[in-house]
Parts: sequence; structure tokens; C-alpha cells
Amino acid sequence: AGAVELRLKLDQLAVWLGIGQTLPGLFLGRAATPEDTWEGVRRTLLGKLGLQRVLLLEIHPEVLRALAPAGPERVLPHAARLLLETRPWGFCNDPGTDASQPGTTELAAALGLHRFMWSRIARPQGSPVLLAGGFDRGKASFRSPFEDNDAGHFSNAAQHMESLLENALLVAEVERETDQLRQANLTL
Repeated sequence: AGAVELRLKLDQLAVWLGIGQTLPGLFLGRAATPEDTWEGVRRTLLGKLGLQRVLLLEIHPEVLRALAPAGPERVLPHAARLLLETRPWGFCNDPGTDASQPGTTELAAALGLHRFMWSRIARPQGSPVLLAGGFDRGKASFRSPFEDNDAGHFSNAAQHMESLLENALLVAEVERETDQLRQANLTL
């Protein structure tokens, strides 16, 4: 049993390493639009983690605005907003029984997920992004419950995305300054 557990852990770490290696190409690609980047993140997490749904939503005081996949705004209940402000990441295996985290039931309803992980991504410009991934009620019963380490890896991926967003801004600034320098040299 110990060898099987170790193998599962190694497989899981390999998946997360693969995600970590994929993310820079999504955020630092020169031709990618923000929409393409978020959709690339969504598809990567869907494919590598085997989740039913991955959502990227801009967090506003009263609503969640869809970044990927596209869709209508979702109402952000006050209790869910407080949860996102006080807990930057977490997981829920059953909104009916995870009462130890006030706001989880409301967040589950807003996301349309039953068993899920979430993490908040700070952006240097713009509203923070909620990254959520999981399963609806029908699929959740066929999946293993999430554990702290699952949510921790999910949060690490979100923090990696925060760094990549900051790096993308710096790269764009350096490119602008390089272009200005090039223009000045041509003028001289």
C-alpha cells in the first residue's frame, strides 16, 4: 500500500510540475490576448487535472465577471465575498457539510460547483481573479474528495500566475522602452 501511495503522490507532483511548466508560455506569449491567456489556463487545468469545470472570474464587490469561459455575470453573495476576502484559497467537498467555512455554500451556488477548489489571483492592474475548478453535484460523487495538498497545489499555481502577470507587465514595459530607444537612435 505504501508503494502505491508513493506512486500516486509522484504522479500528482508530475502533473503539477507540468502545469507549472506550461503557464509561462501562456502568460508571456507575445501574440496572446488576455482572453487567449485565460482560456489557455482553463484548458490546461481541465486537461491536466481532469476537472469537470474550471472558471476564471473577475471579482467585483457584487458580481463575478467571466473571463474564461465566456458567460454572464454571476451574483457574488456577501458571505461568499467575505470568504474570498478572508481566505485567498481553499476547497469544498460538500457545501452542505463544509459549514466550518462561512460563505462556502454561497460560493458553491455562485459558481455552480459542488466539490471544488478555489484561489484568488491578484493582478497588478485590474480586479483580482477567482480561479475555481471542480465538479457539479452529479459528477462529485464519482470523484475523490479534495484534500489540503490539492488546494495547496492549486493555490501555488495561482501564485505562479500572479508572478507571471507581473512579469508580463515588466516585459511589456521593457519592450516599449526598447522601441523608444530604437526610435531615438534612428532619429539621431
